[in-house]
Amino acid sequence: MDLDDLLLATSLAVDTGLPVIAQAAAPGMASRLKAVKGRGAAVIGVNCIPPARAAEMLGEMGDPAKSPLSAFPSAASSGPDRDPTGFADLLMTLNLKGARLIGGCCGTTPSHIRELARRVRR
Repeated sequence: MDLDDLLLATSLAVDTGLPVIAQAAAPGMASRLKAVKGRGAAVIGVNCIPPARAAEMLGEMGDPAKSPLSAFPSAASSGPDRDPTGFADLLMTLNLKGARLIGGCCGTTPSHIRELARRVRR
């Protein structure tokens, strides 16, 4: 949630020589993730927010062809994203918005991920 912490962590992780995925959970961080990309992150994205908010943030991040995107939203305690089928529906829309690495965070269960994987394999 803190850009300075994310920049520092990204810089240290890049030094390992491994691909780095940097994600933010705070509103308003989407456009600032470009600074993290400049520090060497291979993928930038969002996590631990509702799928609808993730879609908004992905739209703020720019062209996914220039910066691979990821999304690991949380499943809510109520609403369409609580159900594995609804969650998978919402995550497939994130895929259409450019997220190539998708999964779940808080509230997701193996059933959520299983349904998502089934759709991705289609």
